[in-house]
Amino acid sequence: MKLMKVVALVSFASIVVVGTALAAKQGIKPKESESASSAPQATQTAQKNTNDTPLSLFQKHVNIHFEERKFIVNEDNQAYVLAKYSIENLGNKPIKSLYWIASYWHDQHMLYSQDIPLDFAKPLAAKSKATVNLRIPFNKIQDEYRTLFTNSQDVSVYSVPRSVTFVDGQQINVAN
Repeated sequence: MKLMKVVALVSFASIVVVGTALAAKQGIKPKESESASSAPQATQTAQKNTNDTPLSLFQKHVNIHFEERKFIVNEDNQAYVLAKYSIENLGNKPIKSLYWIASYWHDQHMLYSQDIPLDFAKPLAAKSKATVNLRIPFNKIQDEYRTLFTNSQDVSVYSVPRSVTFVDGQQINVAN
């Protein structure tokens, strides 16, 4: 039951992310050299910005980018997958904490999903990047997906934004 909720949540969030990306692609800003007839369009763009959804606000302030994953066995003979992400603060305020869901898919099957609550020891400065390495214990991945998860290059990784908290206490909550 919990897996179905996660699958439904990730599917819904993916639809929202794709819809937002398509809408953003279609919203073309006019060039300064265009005629005065573009002024009403500029007004419409300004009005849209005041009605930003929590998801679009999140995406304006934070970029979560999956870099790579590696299968590793440590000195204690414990196997895990190391997932590397880059986090970019696109905004003008330092970030105190960040929360997202990492979801790994292959051929329309979810291999693994993980909540990622991240509290920065030192706030992530405005207009800066950080690298985050996540350890996924191999025994938490279902047996039938382990080979795909570690060996397949066809694993899609989705980062589903949930919330960001800035050092001034302001929050953007995508999750309700």
